[in-house]
Amino acid sequence: MIDETFSLPALGWNDYWTAVMAEVETPDAEPARVIRRDRGWIRVATATEVRSIEIAGQTGELVTGDWVAVAGDRLLATLPRRGVLRRSGRGGVEQLLAANVDIVLLVCGLDRPVTPGRVHRGAVQAWDAGAQPLVVLNKADLFDDSPAVARAIADETPGLEVLTVSSKTGAGLERVREAIGGKTAVLLGESGAGKSSLLNGLAGRELSEEGAVRESDSKGRHTTVRRELFLLADGGVVIDTPGIRAFGLAASTESVEAAFEDIESLAQNCRFADCGHVTEPGCAVKRGIEEGALRPERLETYLGLRKELESQIIRANPHVRRRQERKFARVVQEAQRVKGRNPED
Repeated sequence: MIDETFSLPALGWNDYWTAVMAEVETPDAEPARVIRRDRGWIRVATATEVRSIEIAGQTGELVTGDWVAVAGDRLLATLPRRGVLRRSGRGGVEQLLAANVDIVLLVCGLDRPVTPGRVHRGAVQAWDAGAQPLVVLNKADLFDDSPAVARAIADETPGLEVLTVSSKTGAGLERVREAIGGKTAVLLGESGAGKSSLLNGLAGRELSEEGAVRESDSKGRHTTVRRELFLLADGGVVIDTPGIRAFGLAASTESVEAAFEDIESLAQNCRFADCGHVTEPGCAVKRGIEEGALRPERLETYLGLRKELESQIIRANPHVRRRQERKFARVVQEAQRVKGRNPED
């Protein structure tokens, strides 16, 4: 929720956006930030007020966190994004979650198993958006050995900071506030992980409705139904998002590499530049596993994510897909030819 105490700098406006806004050649244009997107409408905050603007029939997809140029109740332009947090939804359709994000808080509830795979996926998408991922293990008051879980996740995700907090007691929230500072953060996690309670704890007041969680499976109902931007009193903004059950990747292979810097560092010493780290001789990554410098499970996750992204690229690009199909057809023909020379097969 945005109140009358906000200002553009508090919402994330800085010299960079001032320079971008100068390119909008409309005399009466003023900057505003999208704080909520509804069907056919956006809710924006300007330097003086919050207002609703109709966008029905306009081209281009707006998302919470976008900076726009407006004049009264008219949308004039969307300023170029510095990055966008996205995911692959049903049928491979890309879904935009938030724009111009600095930090992605990967919220996991300690009242349920915390899977490194989910953290890895969130980290890849954060890097893809040009944002810094930060793991937040919430509901520490419900789990006796939260430090052990934090150490396990930290071991599985080297390079990522892992924080243990309790939205109920306030423990650990100050470190999260420090990490956000005056930046834009987005909450990402499954339903029931405690994103809304974390937001309320960071704000020191109720900004978002909190939902009950079933005791049988620790699943929560979707209390957050849209992505909305909230202003924190001590600086920074937080975008709350609905719970995400499955996080389909919508990123580049470079984002995967950024999330696995330890593997990429080892790979620089592989014998072959295009080493797949599976059966190739002289693989420094496999040697790292043998020497105990890398956990085999981490390499397995890395290879799985790379394979998933490469498959998406092939499906999405007709030229690449046809090239792969022709290559596969040649392999089949060669196999059939060889089999014809060996009647015993």
